[in-house]
Amino acid sequence: MEYSCQINVDMVVDMKDKIYPKLEAWGKMKLLQKIIGLFLLLVSPLYADQINFVGSALWNNIRDLEARGGHIYCAYVEGLQIMNCENPESLKPEGNIFIKGWCNEIAISGKYATLAGCDQGLPVINISSPENPRLISMYTAIGKISSVNYFDDRIYASDSLGALHIFDVKDAEHPQELLKYPVEGKILDVAVRNNIAFLTIGIDEFTGYGGGYLRVLDISDFKNPKPLGDYYTKGCASDIEIKGDYAYLLDGSNGLQILDISNFLNPVLVGQASCSTGDYEGCLQISGNYAYISRSYGGFFCVDISNPAQPVVAADSANIYTPPYRQPRNMRMSIDRNIAYVTGQKPQITVLNLSNPGKPEILGTYGVYEKISDVLVDRQHVFVIDEKLGLVIMDISKSGKIEVISQYPVNGEVSGFTVSGNLAIMILNEQSGWKSKNTAIFIDLADLKNPKHICNFDFETDREIENVRIFQNYAFFAGRFPGIIILDISKPDNPVQISYLPTTEFVNGIQIFAERMYLACNFAGMQIYDFKEPAKPVLMGSYDTQYANAVVISGNYGFIADGVDGLVIVDISQPDDIRQISNYIIKDEEGKKASLQFDDVIIADNTLFLCGNSAGEFRKKIFAFNISDKSNPVITAEYGPIEFGEKFAFWNNLIFVPDWNFLLVLNFSR
Repeated sequence: MEYSCQINVDMVVDMKDKIYPKLEAWGKMKLLQKIIGLFLLLVSPLYADQINFVGSALWNNIRDLEARGGHIYCAYVEGLQIMNCENPESLKPEGNIFIKGWCNEIAISGKYATLAGCDQGLPVINISSPENPRLISMYTAIGKISSVNYFDDRIYASDSLGALHIFDVKDAEHPQELLKYPVEGKILDVAVRNNIAFLTIGIDEFTGYGGGYLRVLDISDFKNPKPLGDYYTKGCASDIEIKGDYAYLLDGSNGLQILDISNFLNPVLVGQASCSTGDYEGCLQISGNYAYISRSYGGFFCVDISNPAQPVVAADSANIYTPPYRQPRNMRMSIDRNIAYVTGQKPQITVLNLSNPGKPEILGTYGVYEKISDVLVDRQHVFVIDEKLGLVIMDISKSGKIEVISQYPVNGEVSGFTVSGNLAIMILNEQSGWKSKNTAIFIDLADLKNPKHICNFDFETDREIENVRIFQNYAFFAGRFPGIIILDISKPDNPVQISYLPTTEFVNGIQIFAERMYLACNFAGMQIYDFKEPAKPVLMGSYDTQYANAVVISGNYGFIADGVDGLVIVDISQPDDIRQISNYIIKDEEGKKASLQFDDVIIADNTLFLCGNSAGEFRKKIFAFNISDKSNPVITAEYGPIEFGEKFAFWNNLIFVPDWNFLLVLNFSR
């Protein structure tokens, strides 16, 4: 949502039409409407601040791809990424375009591409310049698109409610919807021959998988589409390819089905190959006389289809590669000039040489990042944690550019980290059932282009450590246990545990300010400790909230991000007598209290930034509050939705959000 100071009286009058419809019976209706509208504007807050998208980096969740003409066009969760594959052994990113949503499929025709899964609708993207793809149009008068196909100047889009939409995109800037055709089930794929469309339809209510059929549809008259017949399969009809008079149908556990479609009214099964992809969708691609079928758990089949009546499995390359996450569906493949590009559930593209179809050869893989989970900014550098790969350091000193300058890889999952001066500490977590092995890795950042290992420190606790903060010569660690572990790090190559501070609840957040430690203690709210003697912190006071996630201090005020109570502002000038100043609560459509559930909090001047979500919502937002009046915090801007971001960093009016699938960069302006 965008915010501005511009007053649009006509818009407010339109809203009043809904509230006061009987005003139309009054002779002075327009004047009264405008008086009411202006009055409501005067008593309502005007949102003058803005949070806008600036850029993104470290993309990692690829969902689909299409290779042609020396380039791979990839549908990442966050938009379109184009890669140069002239040298298949060394893929190089060229250009990308961010599109909000959960992009999961791509289709290309000529110099245009489209994506399924975008929040705003159906995009048309000009890809004639791979270094600079441009959004040409966005058709918004449509629901969520689940799959797309692009043939000539028409886009065939399937929505999540089970309808086929056909668009004329000869004029790419102004797509025109030609047809909306509902079906019973979920459309999984579309193929077109002349004026006949072949729809593979799954009948499972939610996923579309678990059984299905092929519908043959005459679309020669868009105003009156005519179903010519249905062909029911035994498995899950998903992908379909047309070659000559034959339709090649991927049917889940029943493998490849080949239908003679020379008579559209009566498709006839003429051949089949036993190459089960399991109970979930694989991917079918035809190249020359071979059909390639990717498995949902890795590997693929190569089927010789030179004789459609007698297809022969030429190769079963079950173990040639395995996706990084052994999860089904989303195994996508594209073939260009005897090179196959295959992607799995998460970040990796596997490149295969198919010159000898019976013996495919791996040429290489592409995929760097896996799960962006945390971020800090210091000295014009962004420090990002990839949970699987470790620390990534990026330079942001050059205007408009984010440049990765180094990485510090680790072997395991990073659950927390912090940076202070030339020292970084990462917490490496190794799970074994309900127990965890926690190791703090100390890293020298004197040369940011060449971070160096200093030492490791193994903790005795078997509960996961998730939070770490550094203050002067001490490091404080907390996590899934009621307490704080304190290390003396005056000698970073020889850290020593000097104290364990027990608390009544888990510690979700740590803030250190003027020799006092402020803890967000889960169900116990905020607790304040004096640690003039770090080995013996002393409890000074506490303030109960229902689920404290994070806390930040500014002057004599504490700001608590609470998972139930929302934003709680307290006066901490007297730690033994903490008083609540305000509590930000919103109301739902029924007028009932519906707190914002906040995860992280940062203050810059008189603006407080919070990351969280409304009660009952999964996706999150970044909120900006004006806190010049502590008794009346006011939301001045927001940005969202954000899929997974729980933490964020702020620097020079830029907000950095680690949204798992990528690093999101936003700009805050007044």
